[in-house]
Amino acid sequence: TLLQLRRKREALTAAQEAHRLDPEDEHTLLVLAEAQLANRKTRLAQETATRLRDLYPHSASTWEMLGYVALESGQTRDAEHHYRE
Repeated sequence: TLLQLRRKREALTAAQEAHRLDPEDEHTLLVLAEAQLANRKTRLAQETATRLRDLYPHSASTWEMLGYVALESGQTRDAEHHYRE
């Protein structure tokens, strides 16, 4: 992927375009949140992860992303809570 190739800006642009085309797709939202984090857009990543939770509350990937965003934001207690969900 573009993130694995360390092409962070391109990854974010591609994820934003995919989100524009299908704004409620779980995989697209996961990739978007990851790309936002890679580009230090933590607040946007939190908003995307919250949207994931609203759309896919029973998905393990959703809770993993919420934990990852919280951890990257320095919110270790929140991260632990999300990882336990």
